[in-house]
Amino acid sequence: LSDMLAQWQAHPLTQVTPAGQNLLQHILAEYDGRDQLVDQDPLAFTTQDIASLPMPVLAMAGTQDSDWRKQVAHYIGGHVPHGQTEIIADAGHLANVDQAVSVNRLLQNFINSVLLKEV
Repeated sequence: LSDMLAQWQAHPLTQVTPAGQNLLQHILAEYDGRDQLVDQDPLAFTTQDIASLPMPVLAMAGTQDSDWRKQVAHYIGGHVPHGQTEIIADAGHLANVDQAVSVNRLLQNFINSVLLKEV
């Protein structure tokens, strides 16, 4: 576990802004690896599965996240009938750590827009 955590900490996807370093260290220190002890089947879903989601969906990625993850966010946001994509400026894979205020504002705006549509 300690070797895996060291590799995670060095991986480009866990590089965060200096302001996020303490939170990242806390997250890694608290990680106990229990999710690695259960069998996990590969994800298997189709474009039709995504297109059939009836609920609003907000797909997010950071500007410094991998190109693949940004493409997935755009794909999901573009294929869910009530989907939306947001790419967070100055953020990597851990956008909620890098840009917590921006992510929280996007989430709040998204939730508010959903609630207003239901009224």
